[in-house]
Amino acid sequence: MNGVTVAICCYNSSARIAETLRHLSLQRLSENIPWEVLIIDNACTDDTVEVAHRAWQGVQPAPLRIVPEKIPGLMQARHCAMRESRYELVSFIDDDNWVAADWVERVWQRLQTDPDMAACGGQNAAATEVAAPYWFDRMAYAYAVGKQAESSSYVTPQRGFLWGAGLTIRKSAWYDLFGCGFTSKLSGRKGGQLTAGEDSELCLAFMSRGWKLFYDERLQLTHFIPKNRLTDRYINGLFQGFGRSETILMIYRANLDKTFKIKSVWWKNCISAFRLLLRFLIRSIFSPRIDRFVNRVYANYEWALVSQLFRERKAFDRLFQSITDFSGWCGRGK
Repeated sequence: MNGVTVAICCYNSSARIAETLRHLSLQRLSENIPWEVLIIDNACTDDTVEVAHRAWQGVQPAPLRIVPEKIPGLMQARHCAMRESRYELVSFIDDDNWVAADWVERVWQRLQTDPDMAACGGQNAAATEVAAPYWFDRMAYAYAVGKQAESSSYVTPQRGFLWGAGLTIRKSAWYDLFGCGFTSKLSGRKGGQLTAGEDSELCLAFMSRGWKLFYDERLQLTHFIPKNRLTDRYINGLFQGFGRSETILMIYRANLDKTFKIKSVWWKNCISAFRLLLRFLIRSIFSPRIDRFVNRVYANYEWALVSQLFRERKAFDRLFQSITDFSGWCGRGK
């Protein structure tokens, strides 16, 4: 049915879910838009379900349902949300995302404008539990914070993705993609594991299929970031996750954007990544404090990419061919 399902995939979210639901409960609609809240209990071992029920009790601007998904993993939780959602537009917000009061209405309005628009995303601000570290402004995009483009516009092949925090997906586009043979090669986060790239892979696959993505700066949410995610160790781990996933994502990008240079031979990609690793390490020695730290983080990214390429040495040619084949034949109407 035409409407909006706001889906929250939760793993042990009891400390965060109440505030997220409070912001969601403040929705103001100028027209009659059917909507619901769907919480996916993704193998939670705490009292997330009880806290969510209590937080929504008494406000209830829309129905709230809680559905269990015992198989851990963000992609599994999203598949569950798609199966269980009542409405065509499924807006995925994280358990620490505080959406603006016009979120549901703007999501609805944006995706009515173009039936070929598979997904849309917006502009995110940050609310930090403690004072943000000195490097945060330079690295905020890694937390899905800031603008995703200079202004509202369709996403170009050069960018190729939207952030997963606040990503709204057209259900028919989702089933069109998976129905044509797409299988995600990046499983997404599982429990407390720090992984990355699954949202970018999904967006790149949509674009390979011929769907459009749109960035709407009027779609706004605040991403609450706890103190344990504002450490040097965490940001380095985050970029290591980005680096590991890049072995897959760069193949999608090369098929979408012909200006993006990638080598089909495994060892050439290793050499390219290793050169960048050395460049960032050298820059980190001779740079001011903040540049030194940022270059070390980028060096960690390249090291993770090189390491993952070595792990996938035997599988790289197969991965390259399978993604290239998918990008080549899966376009709608082919």
